[in-house]
Amino acid sequence: MKPLLARARAFTLLFGIAQVGTAQAPQQPSFTEHFEGSVLDSANWIVSNRKGGGSGQKGGFSAEYVKVAPGLLTLTATQVNGPSGLIQTGSEIQSRQTFGYGTYVFVMRLASTSPTPDGDGRAVSGTVSSAFTYINHSETEIDIEFLGDDPNRIHLTNWINSKAPSPPTLSQTDAVSLSNLAGGFHEYKFVWLPDSVEWFIDGKSVAKHRKNVPTAPAYITISNKATDRSVWGGAATPDRARYMYVRNVDFTPYEEAQGK
Repeated sequence: MKPLLARARAFTLLFGIAQVGTAQAPQQPSFTEHFEGSVLDSANWIVSNRKGGGSGQKGGFSAEYVKVAPGLLTLTATQVNGPSGLIQTGSEIQSRQTFGYGTYVFVMRLASTSPTPDGDGRAVSGTVSSAFTYINHSETEIDIEFLGDDPNRIHLTNWINSKAPSPPTLSQTDAVSLSNLAGGFHEYKFVWLPDSVEWFIDGKSVAKHRKNVPTAPAYITISNKATDRSVWGGAATPDRARYMYVRNVDFTPYEEAQGK
């Protein structure tokens, strides 16, 4: 597992926007994104586009690696050996709106070498693909993370940092074993309530946490990140592009979810 303080410091480098928030906000409306156009809806999303970054990245995130076709978001990550050494470039989007308690659903294919959404491909070392909520130095953070060097497990973690902006110290995590996660699309869901966070994959509950449950509304982020390190994503695999595909993102607020 990635050291907790190292992960916290890495995440603080991921965002170029000020993220501040402490109290549970008024109830938000339902949010649905099915990527229906040919460009990303800038009213809903911010695209990361900068050099640098955490988790061993030297190349940062490129807006050119974020592509939208009707019904599909594609996030690409690459690693190449350049004149000055390894250059790594990933891709990432973050919601403009924060979201609180409720049900979060992501239909996605985690990062693989397949250049098409339904083609053959496999996970390779040097990648972290993820969908998560995050704000203010992990004041709230709820993760779904897939490591290229650990292709038969999904890492599910919730964080709370009551001392933000100091590094977070409280979390609960599970690494759930499932085969061939990068081989096709799956529905990943978590239900965040005041007393728990529960994760589901293809409708089956795989983990439920009741410790260190966060409270602050947070941003939704989807990320395909290149890494070159001994832990958390693994050493680089140069000249092998990795593609993450997302069909939809849906959020249902807590009160609305109770009535369904």
